[in-house]
Formats: sequence, structure tokens, C-alpha cells
Amino acid sequence: MWNSIQTKLAVRAGTSIALGSTILSVALSSTFFYRTYNAELLAADTRITQLVKTVEYSTAIATYLDNRELAKEIGRGLISNDIVSALAISSLNGMHVTSGKILSTTQTSSKNFPLMSPFIETEQVGEITIHPNQELIENTARKAALFNVFILSILSLALVALAIFLAHCQLAKPLKYLSGALHKIQPGSPQRIKVIQNHYRDEIGLLVNDTNRLLNSAQTTLETERNLRIEIELLEKQFRLIFEKASGGIVLTDQQGQIKMFNPSFMRLTNTTDINEAKSNKGKNLTDFFSNPSVVLNALQECIKTPGLALDIKLRDIDGSGARWLHGLFSPVSDAAEQILIECILYDVSERAQREIQARIDAEHDPLTGLLNRRACKKNIQKILNTAEQENYKIGVFLIDLDHFKPVNDTIGHEAGDHVLKEVAIRLLNCVRNDDLVIRWGGDEFVIVTAEKNRKLNLELSAQRILDRLITKIELNSKQSANIGASIGISIFPDHSQDFNELIKLADGAMYQAKTQGRNRYILHSPATPS
Repeated sequence: MWNSIQTKLAVRAGTSIALGSTILSVALSSTFFYRTYNAELLAADTRITQLVKTVEYSTAIATYLDNRELAKEIGRGLISNDIVSALAISSLNGMHVTSGKILSTTQTSSKNFPLMSPFIETEQVGEITIHPNQELIENTARKAALFNVFILSILSLALVALAIFLAHCQLAKPLKYLSGALHKIQPGSPQRIKVIQNHYRDEIGLLVNDTNRLLNSAQTTLETERNLRIEIELLEKQFRLIFEKASGGIVLTDQQGQIKMFNPSFMRLTNTTDINEAKSNKGKNLTDFFSNPSVVLNALQECIKTPGLALDIKLRDIDGSGARWLHGLFSPVSDAAEQILIECILYDVSERAQREIQARIDAEHDPLTGLLNRRACKKNIQKILNTAEQENYKIGVFLIDLDHFKPVNDTIGHEAGDHVLKEVAIRLLNCVRNDDLVIRWGGDEFVIVTAEKNRKLNLELSAQRILDRLITKIELNSKQSANIGASIGISIFPDHSQDFNELIKLADGAMYQAKTQGRNRYILHSPATPS
């Protein structure tokens, strides 16, 4: 079988050489054919021109004298040349003499030569028109080109045969010996290949020596691998034990999140109990398990630059068991093929995350009304003001103080007062857009921050809507109700100030004016309004 393969390789090598030589020969023959053919055509044109130049002076005299006999004699002399099939000699005075078979005047092969006066060189006295024997010229050119191509082809075939013979003797035959000898050597054995006689210093000898060095290296490598295999098997058992028994979920993905491998703890964390379903997760994207896939994908990309990247990420609530949080540690690793993979180690931190979220909510929101509190709003408001300054739109700040709230607290009780504050919070939220801020500023004071953005800021309409909502009585119980209302002061960013504390101060001054003018009204700050 091996000899058959060697024979096929030798045949293919010879075939390749022959095919390449044939293609080159055809290309050269075609080029040489057309060059010779065109050269012959050009030579025929030159001959015609030379013929005309030979009789040009005599013909000019014949046309100048309108001598038809002389013109006919010149025509018979020219027509006797086999490359001229017909000609016409004409003078400006009307003489016209033809010889041979006149071809169509539209034939593109005809050639016209002006005849100048033999006495005045700048004066034209006639014209001679030559009709070449194009068929004869082309046949002669074709035969000359084919003969040259034939000679070139014979030489090319001889060179191809010589190249194949030399390739067989100097390359194919030694390679056949080398491949046969190499096939007989068992991997790891001490047997080596002998150098062929007369090939000690050429490429074949170098190839044999390099092959023997490779055989030496292979023998050493095999012996080393036998020793390492036992150690690797032991290490694989230890690492597999660590991987499968680890308390944290371990998953290997590529940089796009496609899962390559995972351990049983990852199945537990993702509520995957069916082993068939677990197997199908290989190739699934890790981001599919989380409620915010873009965060996970960004972590997979960023950990290449920052190994050991850690963050808390929220799992998707697939089974309705509620929100669960995992702490993920992302690090790049390389597999056997030097492909970069991402190792993700995951731990369930749902209880801790829920405590942190609740603590953050409690710290930033008023416990009675659920609105943002005074401390938490400052960072949000500063962000809103910065955006408004960059995008060049206005911000309205409402400072709302409830009217007649103290009598409710004093006469009916704090429980009723709390009910009023909750109801006021609900009514204020219903008066504003989703992206407006409603803040419990303290006691019975509230602040609303509304942005102009894509529509015109109509502060007076908004303020009147708030007053209309708050003036409506609030039912405390089946027997009692409260009528409160509010006084509102308004300031505008950046018209009145670019500092939020100053805006609150200006709105507070306007609100005080509303109180003194009878309450249940709004006043927009103006320079005349005391702050």
C-alpha cells in the first residue's frame, strides 16, 4: 500500500511538471504566434509602402500630365506584385486609371497615398489607392507564425521530457527510498535511515539527516511522555475532584459567553436539576441566566484587562422563586489550543444583597410616604442640573408647604396627620411625570423638581394642577375629613440661579410670599420677591 502511495506521488509530481510545462508552453506559443503574425502583417504593410515610394515620382508625373498610358504602365508594374490585388490612380483633373480587380471602396484594407507635384512639392496632383491582397498576406503571416510555434513546441516538449527525467532521477527516486525507509521505522525505535550514495551533501542528504534528528527527538519525547502521562492522569483526578466538589459554581465560557464547561454547583445555582437539560446548556450563553445580560457580557470582556474582576449580578427569576443574586469572580484562562476562555466562579449572595438593597432604600426614602428624602435627593438633583446645563434646557423647582396642616395634627392627632401626609404624597405623584422628582423635604414641606427636556416648561399650569389636587378634602375616617391646601414657591434653573441650594432658598422666599398673600396660591420668584 505504501509503495502504491509512493508511486502515485511520483506520478502526480511528473504530471504536475508536465501540466505546468504544457500550460507555460501553450501560453508562450500563443504569445509568440500573435507576435509573429502581427509582425508579418506589419512587414506586408511596409512592403506596400515601399512599392508606392518606388513609383511615386513616376506616378506623380503621369497624374500631373494626365498621361493615362504612363499611369496604366505603372499600374501593371505594381499589380504584378502578389501582395497587391488592385489599385487606382486618379488626378485632380479627372483622370482615373484602375488595374486589377477593384475591391469595394468601403473595404478597410485599402490604402491611399497622395501624389505631390514633381515641380511644386506642396501641391497635390493626384492620389494612388492600393488594395492589398489581404487573404494572401494573412495566409502568409499565419503560416510563418505556425512554423515558428511548431519549432517552439518541439523545443518545449524536449525540455519537459528532460525536466521529468531529471526530476525522477534526482528527486522522485530518492524520495521514494526515503519514504519507504521511514515507513519501516517504528516510532521510538533506535533504527535510523542511511544516506543515499552521492547525496551526502545535497538537499536529499540534508533531508535524511534532519529526519534522523527528528527520529531522535521523537524517541526522547515518547519516553518523556510516558513518564508525564502517569503524572497527568493523577493530576486530572485531583482537579476533577476539586471541580466537581467545589461549593461555588464554576463555569468556563468564551469571550462572548458561550458555555464550554460547568460543575454540579453551577447546576444547583441555576436550578438545573435535569442532567439532559444540563448537557444541553453547553453552548448556551451565560448571559441568558441573568436579568441584566449586558452587565455580564461587559464583565467577560473587561476581565481580559482586569483579571479577578468581581461583581454582584442578579439571576433571572425563571421559576418564580424571587430575585436571587450571585457574586461572580471573572478571570481569563487559556486552554490547550491557547484559546482565551473566561473562568467564572459564582456564589449565592442573595440574602446579603437583599439586605444591602433594603438598607439603601431605607436610607434614601422617607419611611412614612415612600418618597425620596432630603439627604438622598441632593446627588440625583445635581445630576439633573448637570444634564440640563449640558443639553441647555430649564428646570423648575417647586417648594410646597401645606396649609392648615398643624390643626389636623393638634386636634385630630398624629395618626391623622400621617394619613394626610401619605395622601398628599400620592396626589403629588399623580400630578407629575415619571421622570420628575417628588421629595419630602421635611415636616409638611415637599419639593418637586421638573425638567423641561422635549416640551415647554409650563410651571404655572403645573402649580395650579397641584393646588387643585391638594385643596380637595381628604377623608380621615367615616366621620372626619380635612381641608388643607398648599402654598407654593417656584424658582427656575438657570434663570434664577445655577446652585440648587440657592434655588431652594429663592423658592422658599416665594412660598413665604404666597403664605402672606392668603395661602392656597403659587408665586414664581422674581427679583422683586424677597428671598
